[in-house]
Amino acid sequence: MSGITVSSLGYSIRGHQILHNVNLACHSGTVTALRGRSGCGKTTLLDLLGMLLIPTTGSIGVNGMATEHWKDGQRCRFWHDHAAFVFQDYGMIPHENVLYNITLNRREARHAAKHLPRKMAAILSYLRLEDRYLEPIDALSGGERQRVSVARALWKDADYVFADEPTASLDAENKRIVTNLLFDLAAKGVCVVIATHDDDLVAKSHQSIDVERFSPTR
Repeated sequence: MSGITVSSLGYSIRGHQILHNVNLACHSGTVTALRGRSGCGKTTLLDLLGMLLIPTTGSIGVNGMATEHWKDGQRCRFWHDHAAFVFQDYGMIPHENVLYNITLNRREARHAAKHLPRKMAAILSYLRLEDRYLEPIDALSGGERQRVSVARALWKDADYVFADEPTASLDAENKRIVTNLLFDLAAKGVCVVIATHDDDLVAKSHQSIDVERFSPTR
């Protein structure tokens, strides 16, 4: 089965061990929830799985391919071609409009502003952003920015989605929308990995990983 596999992974910062002996598999078509108390390393593990950090020890495989010797160019291709990130701080580019923050491409954003593609129109409608897509990202609320972050993953057709606290600080309706979208992505074959404190989200996930068991200070 395609997805991400982790074997004997460890991560340290300046000699301080954050995670050790992590072994897990996150399969395509599933939602994996990384859970545990604050400070146990959930976001660190999420960033390792997304190749944003390099493990100190052990290995990470993507679709059976070892990544420990990947160079910067290979990691950039993974991010550009296969991965999307839903960050806790929304990962938005200030002063740019919603379309640019979804496409991250100046040419695509200008074209979409003149002739909105059917796919983009459907994404904006589903996320209730159809009246906001030409507005600067700074004018949006926190919940709207979170939805833009998810829209980016939908537009990109990513194979892997990494989400850090995707439902934090959202009202009930926005939480429902974001949760449904993440599970819809998994139903389409995407490998979705979430770091979360949301017990409802954990309960719905296909598997949950207690990150505290990988923490040397547990």
